[in-house]
Amino acid sequence: MRGGKGLERDAPFFLALYAFVLASLAVYRVRTLPLVASISPDLASGEGLGSYLAVAASSDALAAALSLVALASLWIGSAALGRVLGRALAWLSAFAVAAYSFLLAAAADFMRVYQTAFSKSFVGGEHFTGIESMLVSAAAEFSRSSRLVAAATVALLAASSVLTLRARATSFSFAAFRAARPVTIAAAAALAILVATGAARSRSAGEAEAIDVVRSKAVELGANPVCSLVFGPRRETFMPASLPEAGRASYDTDSLEAPGVERPVPKVEKGRRNVILYFFESTSWSYYGLELDGRPVMPAMRDLARNGLILRNHYSNYPLSANTLYSALSSRYSMYGKAMIFHEYYDVDVRTLPEVLRDEGYSTCFIHTGDLLYASRDKFLADRDIDALLLYEDLVKDERYRKNVGWGADERSMIDPAIEWIKSRDGPYLLMMAPVNPHHPYAIPEGFERIADPAEEGIGESERTWRNYLNSLHYADAALGLLVEALERDGLMENTVLVVVTDHGEAFYQHRGNYNHPLYVYEENVHVPALFYSKELFPESVEFDSVTRHVDIMPSILDLIGVKDSGRRDGQSIFSRSREKMAVFHTSWTDELMGVRDGRWKYIERMKDSREELYDLEADPRERINVAADFPAIAERYRGVADEMVAYMIDQYRDIARKPATSAVAPR
Repeated sequence: MRGGKGLERDAPFFLALYAFVLASLAVYRVRTLPLVASISPDLASGEGLGSYLAVAASSDALAAALSLVALASLWIGSAALGRVLGRALAWLSAFAVAAYSFLLAAAADFMRVYQTAFSKSFVGGEHFTGIESMLVSAAAEFSRSSRLVAAATVALLAASSVLTLRARATSFSFAAFRAARPVTIAAAAALAILVATGAARSRSAGEAEAIDVVRSKAVELGANPVCSLVFGPRRETFMPASLPEAGRASYDTDSLEAPGVERPVPKVEKGRRNVILYFFESTSWSYYGLELDGRPVMPAMRDLARNGLILRNHYSNYPLSANTLYSALSSRYSMYGKAMIFHEYYDVDVRTLPEVLRDEGYSTCFIHTGDLLYASRDKFLADRDIDALLLYEDLVKDERYRKNVGWGADERSMIDPAIEWIKSRDGPYLLMMAPVNPHHPYAIPEGFERIADPAEEGIGESERTWRNYLNSLHYADAALGLLVEALERDGLMENTVLVVVTDHGEAFYQHRGNYNHPLYVYEENVHVPALFYSKELFPESVEFDSVTRHVDIMPSILDLIGVKDSGRRDGQSIFSRSREKMAVFHTSWTDELMGVRDGRWKYIERMKDSREELYDLEADPRERINVAADFPAIAERYRGVADEMVAYMIDQYRDIARKPATSAVAPR
């Protein structure tokens, strides 16, 4: 059957699909409205609520109109095709609506986890690497309510599809649809008017962003995820208004606040040693000394500091794990902009720490409780002279650790393989270890003690999430302690230095909209714990107050163990004479931000509009009072540093040299 009769025949099915679309939009708003009020209390009532509802209504109306056009096109196509092709198109329509519903359910969870609305600016090319692990990660954050919504959607769509497609084989005519035509036309006209009105409201709300923070937040949180995907801006790289000439082989980051002053040099006995490089996850410096009811959240790391060198002002050069791995292993700054060096140029020709030590006769091993697919880290490490690579699939062979803890295996699953590998060595070694917790979703193993109660009645969602994080952090710290305990019990810490580097911080709204880690470069994002542990080298605790950076890790390790390095590096060893340094850091997750820490000063520049923030960390360690207008000369000084660093980062990767192609794959 074709033409008008086919349209009549399929009308109820496509009307039902459209009803699912509208229902999904309604469920999204019902689920996110309490989150919006929690994220931004200004939007919970009064003018703020009105602004949010105006943006939400206009954005949802546009999404509904787009869906109507798409389903109408599929309806017409289904009616015009024969029985087999028409049925296939109808099934495709049902699948598309199910995907639509899943997207909105996932977007609600995205807002719950990241405390902002999903938008296209969050999507980068690196997210399409290791798609399987990304889906597993997303599934770990799919809430119970989202699972219920998804299950109900599948069940209802399947039932309606079966019933309607069975009817397709008959010549039954839906007379009721004829009667509904005037109503359908009137509804479409009303929808068009609503879309036009809503678009105007959305524009005026968007124009108010520069002058009205509340309306700006309404635009951010009220945007429909589907409209954001279709019409939202892509991730863009913003350049400084005036880019200095570069062409340097290295960038001078000597302190401008204390020019000519040298960093203190820790007194240690240098010489050939084994190295364990442990990448701790998602922890700001503020958590290192945090106690709850007199109990330290990180007792193991604090115990290690009693026989270690604790770096009190250590900074991540980019608040993302992949970038940390690159900077710590190569002593190089990552690329400026949205592109990631791991993903875009995993074969970049830089000599990394395992390559340098392999040439010195060291065995090398990398153990990670997840996989390395994200941002092509697996490809980067595959040709870096790593003798053994043990990942999630290897660690969960142990029956004790077959249950996921968050995004990977239980951290404790690394301990026995690490000890076995060390015992099999007959020479010096470099062992690199990378757990995944306390990365969100802030998980802990079953039965592990909690230091905070996330189930307490009367607390908000943000407080509950923060307590889950503290529990996961407490567990990750305990796993580190158990590793060191096992190594020392077996006598494996002799002539060995443990280097703990935290990849980035973790934010919980210390600043507006700052949640998770890659969005901003405030202290909670980039100021992290780091230490060198060895009872032989540090019979008592040594505190290092000078500014240090991830790019200093590789030169410091090589200097400490007496290995010469002729490679091009951006960092300098803390165990040899050098001047006081500035830390320069960068993020590009949404806005392009450059930051500088120099002595008492912390400077941040948003590149798209040169908006500046300047904080005196001695007087204002929580970065509450922006004093850029009070100290214009200081702000100008660090604006120059930030802009010149952008030029340097661009210039050093302008013509990227690649490693020669090989067929080598790191063995397990």
